[in-house]
Amino acid sequence: MGVNWTNNDGIASFSFRVLWPSSKVDEWDVFGEWKAVATVMITDKVFMDTLTFQVGWLVQVTAIKTLNADLVPQTSFSAREELYSSYFKSAR
Repeated sequence: MGVNWTNNDGIASFSFRVLWPSSKVDEWDVFGEWKAVATVMITDKVFMDTLTFQVGWLVQVTAIKTLNADLVPQTSFSAREELYSSYFKSAR
């Protein structure tokens, strides 16, 4: 939360940074829907605007499958046998 006053031209600005996940902050505490709410008083009337945005990975891998040389799902492989993978992703 913060407050800023207008300059001589009547313009006010405010900036903030979303925390980045680290050893002290879990990504699930940061990722998700965020809201920024701005209010202003003009001639004793209050106006409000809201901006909603998502924080998260641009592309998220949701599943990985191991495939054999024929591109058929397989979970067990012998030594020197070719292994392929298929990634499923969702874009935000």
